[in-house]
Amino acid sequence: MEITGKHSICLKDRKDMRIDGVTEVVSFDDRYVMLRTQCGDMAIEGKDLKIAVLEIDAGIVVLSGTVSGVYYSDEQSKEKRSFLKRLLS
Repeated sequence: MEITGKHSICLKDRKDMRIDGVTEVVSFDDRYVMLRTQCGDMAIEGKDLKIAVLEIDAGIVVLSGTVSGVYYSDEQSKEKRSFLKRLLS
C-alpha cells in the first residue's frame, strides 16, 4: 500500500484522541470505531466512545471516551478483513 498523505494519532490519558489523515468513517458505536486512514484501516476499541469532531474533508476525527486498543490493517484480503471482523465482534 502506498501512503500518499500524512496520518497521525494523539492520545491523551487514554481519554481524548485526535486522528489526522482519516478518509472515511466506516462504522462506530460506543465500543468500537472503524476508520479508513491514509495508512490503512484502523479500529479503535474502548468504552463510552463518542465522536466529538468529524471533519472528513480535513481528515480529522476527535474521539472522547476510554481507549483500550488501537489496531491497524493495511491488507484488503478476505483473511485480514475476517480477522479484523472477528477481533471486533
